[in-house]
Amino acid sequence: MRIRSKLLHSLYVGVSALLLNGCTSSEDLSSTKSALSYSGNKLKIEPEVKVFHQSSDSSTIYLKFNTENLLYTKGDEDYEASVTIEIEPMPGKGDAAKPEKKVVSVPAISKERRGTAVMAKTDIFLAEGNSYNLDISIRDESNGKSTNKIVKTTKTSPNNRHNFIAFEGTSQVPLFTDRINAGATYQLLHSKGYEGPVYVNYYNRSFPLPPPPFAYYSPKPFDYTPDSRFTLDLDSAGYRFTAEEEGFYHFRMDTTDKNGFTLFISSEEFPEVQNVQNMIDPFRYLVSGKEYKKLIEAPALKAEIEKFWIDWAGDRNRARKNIQTYYRRVEIANRFFSSHVEGWKSDRGLIFIIYGEPNKVYKTAQLETWIYGEERNPLSITFRFVRVDNPFTENDYRLNREDYYKPSWYRSIEAWRNGRAY
Repeated sequence: MRIRSKLLHSLYVGVSALLLNGCTSSEDLSSTKSALSYSGNKLKIEPEVKVFHQSSDSSTIYLKFNTENLLYTKGDEDYEASVTIEIEPMPGKGDAAKPEKKVVSVPAISKERRGTAVMAKTDIFLAEGNSYNLDISIRDESNGKSTNKIVKTTKTSPNNRHNFIAFEGTSQVPLFTDRINAGATYQLLHSKGYEGPVYVNYYNRSFPLPPPPFAYYSPKPFDYTPDSRFTLDLDSAGYRFTAEEEGFYHFRMDTTDKNGFTLFISSEEFPEVQNVQNMIDPFRYLVSGKEYKKLIEAPALKAEIEKFWIDWAGDRNRARKNIQTYYRRVEIANRFFSSHVEGWKSDRGLIFIIYGEPNKVYKTAQLETWIYGEERNPLSITFRFVRVDNPFTENDYRLNREDYYKPSWYRSIEAWRNGRAY
């Protein structure tokens, strides 16, 4: 789920052209706290992480990161970059003693590989029956800059998602995302040498948009009755699975445990915004119910949504800039915040699209805190998102909604509708 440079170009040029050519987005583990960024602009190394519990005492950590903005310095023969990875396991309260930190030096990366993805992997001791926060740091040794990421993992049940790993086709590169395209075949493996059947539940569900940050609501409980179910049997390559229908698939070894490994089917263009149809739904955040009804019932969707942006902005150039800003945020939200819903449809996606990137983000095992403005300034706005225990995903966070967000929310919506990107 990365935004490639050519796709950013299509966002800045293609989406604008699409609309405007020819016309007048309590802690149960240690309290590790790290600052992070949701910029989406590749100014930092942005690691993707996959954890696979190989056995009761050994786990493999796979990492993939971009090389575009590493600093390449002159080596013995060529310009190259140097990267070091540190993995510090932080056990949960009352769990086993803290394992040793693992330090991995990535082989020198030549400048010829700049702009490509690099994958590294290492084994680490994690004791069975325990939970951990993995505090992962990737450091560019040439300029001293590093990026941190916290990954939560547990080894308490054979159904835990990190006891599964998936590869596309016969490749040896694991999936670093749980969002896949229909039609592709995947190879699934399970730890500990399990050879029994894998039970698969298929769901095709629709989830509502999140309400504004000041609106209290109680989400409808999820109905775990699947739309269909089937089993996968082990062959010489593992468990083979071909995604066919839109929705999501939940894999388990034990049907009495709701936890498991889940793969979500996404459109081929996800996380990008490439056509008018997938621009319509995120636009709902800016318009009234009556306006939205008029929009979706219009015989020419392109012309109708185009008219909204130009009427608000007053001219084509400003409308184009606002379109670029809004839908770039939608793409970044899809990249960072997707869970059982696409990222733009999540609580974090809602806030990110309307308010933009926070000035500061802090994350612990169960909480993300977003600060807009200067830290500790009474005029700043702070949003707190609490991690939800969701058997399908690790990336589900719910906003603590508060009445005091109402003035700020209406100001931001008014700014967008007055032709100013907030």
